[in-house]
Amino acid sequence: QTRLTLALAGLVVVALLLLGVTSYWQAKGALADSVDETAYALADHYALQTKSFTDEAVLRLEDLASIQRMRESEDNAALIASLAETDKRLKLFEMLSYVRPDGSSLRMDGKADFLGDRPYFKKVLETKKSYVSDMIVSRATGKLSVVIAVPVFNKDGGLKGVLAGTMSLDKVNELLKKVKFKESGYAFLADDKGVILAHPKRPELAGKLSMVQKDVNPELKLASNTLDDRMIQLFKTAMEKNDGVRGEYTFVDGVTRMAVYQPINLAGGQRWMLMITAPLDEATAEVRQLTYIMLGLSVFCLL
Repeated sequence: QTRLTLALAGLVVVALLLLGVTSYWQAKGALADSVDETAYALADHYALQTKSFTDEAVLRLEDLASIQRMRESEDNAALIASLAETDKRLKLFEMLSYVRPDGSSLRMDGKADFLGDRPYFKKVLETKKSYVSDMIVSRATGKLSVVIAVPVFNKDGGLKGVLAGTMSLDKVNELLKKVKFKESGYAFLADDKGVILAHPKRPELAGKLSMVQKDVNPELKLASNTLDDRMIQLFKTAMEKNDGVRGEYTFVDGVTRMAVYQPINLAGGQRWMLMITAPLDEATAEVRQLTYIMLGLSVFCLL
């Protein structure tokens, strides 16, 4: 009887262990996949939202560039009036300017300026296509901004000028503030050089932290003077693949995080990078809870 009891007990214990371990790993994998799918879905959604936001700005300026008064008029007053009317109607831009091929420009407030040295102006002259600039500090507002630049053609198809709309990155930041991932997760945005453009949780990082440079700007006075190599590699991999990438890293605040990096292709060949991130402890909370439940049930059943 003792031998039989021990043999049966051994079989029951082994069967319960196999069942528990198998169930645990399957459930753990399903939960981890669910978290990753949520992060990818959020990254795709807000990358599309960001792209749509910039695409709308490009389309609005292209519409303005196509009107007859903009394509044919040499009257400065008429050009300024068109810019002012568009700004009042759209409320997308901090400043609108009409730039002639020699670089001289008229602003919507009536002031003259020279923008011939700006890279976005040279790019549009070269390609004759719309372009989203690198991050700049706006001369008009002093804010971190990007410039949407579109060509203006005359009736014969020749380049007559360039329309430039300065768009504050505060508007993009407001869009990113809507992102909710786990308890304290968030999204932030960088350009194709890795420089952070908008960060709703740490706005002081915008324009001062590059995600492809190992050394951190000392002006930021952060807890760490260097970036995690994993963070740098994730950015480079996502850019090379031009597709979403998932990974883990330790941020400059010392918190280990999981993140999904999603590239955004913009007008003129520019690319931005959207990151959806949350502390790893929050992302794996359901898995830990499952571990405790499965261990408790296993011990109970074995007893």
